[in-house]
Amino acid sequence: MKTLITAVVLALLGFGGGLLSIAPSSPMFFRPGAQVRAGSARVVPLLAVYDNRSANPDGSGVYSVTYLIAARRDGSRAMISTWHFGKGWLKTRRVYNPATRVSTDIRDDLGIKTTWPGQATDTKSIITPGCPQLAGSQTIQVLGHKAVHDWHTGGGDEPTVLDGWRIPELGCLRALLTFRYRSKDGSFARNGEDRLVWLSETDPPNSFFEVSPQLEEVSPVEAFPYFIRAGLWNESEPVPFGAQQSDVAYAYWNGKIDRPQAMTTLHQLEADQVPSQR
Repeated sequence: MKTLITAVVLALLGFGGGLLSIAPSSPMFFRPGAQVRAGSARVVPLLAVYDNRSANPDGSGVYSVTYLIAARRDGSRAMISTWHFGKGWLKTRRVYNPATRVSTDIRDDLGIKTTWPGQATDTKSIITPGCPQLAGSQTIQVLGHKAVHDWHTGGGDEPTVLDGWRIPELGCLRALLTFRYRSKDGSFARNGEDRLVWLSETDPPNSFFEVSPQLEEVSPVEAFPYFIRAGLWNESEPVPFGAQQSDVAYAYWNGKIDRPQAMTTLHQLEADQVPSQR
């Protein structure tokens, strides 16, 4: 169970392994954007590269991956990443359209897409309408820009502590997000950060945002036959629990089941898990 809880925590925060490519990193059944603050910020077209890194407190067990964020003046965002998944690497484009509030996971190499309607922001909330500085906090310099400390949560007895910094002059672009996780029994701990490492204020290519009508729509679980054919997954291996959870979320966001049905299904999935797989 510790492994399961850890995977969920890291996935929701946007840190850690291959299942980040399966579903949005916002909590499954809570409307995203709850942390967006009132105010307005100009949308700046840009390309940005982030380094996503986590490790055990002693520095061992390092996981690191970079990803590209593209933003257009109309607020559209695309995230291009290649995550380690199964037996190889899986490239994913995540395209967010603020006009339709639709986020789409695209695997161009496999010819498939997974659509998530009703999303109030992009997967990682890279850009927000406002980022007021926390009282008494210090600013930091990131790539020559002033970043304000606009988010802090956790501490005390809470297992997860999060801190975030954003750059107001660049549409409240995320500059740095850090986290510390400690299980209450002390059996597990993890530190991590999501850091802006390169930036260019330029219009991104339109190809980053294209969603071809020829792509086949699949749910997170329905994608696994494609992973198997691509040699990324062994057909004798079960579909990971995280992907099963994401499939329930997919059904919920696409209006196929309501929230009570989704929660019941999730509870049943967890109850059916073999202890060694948790």
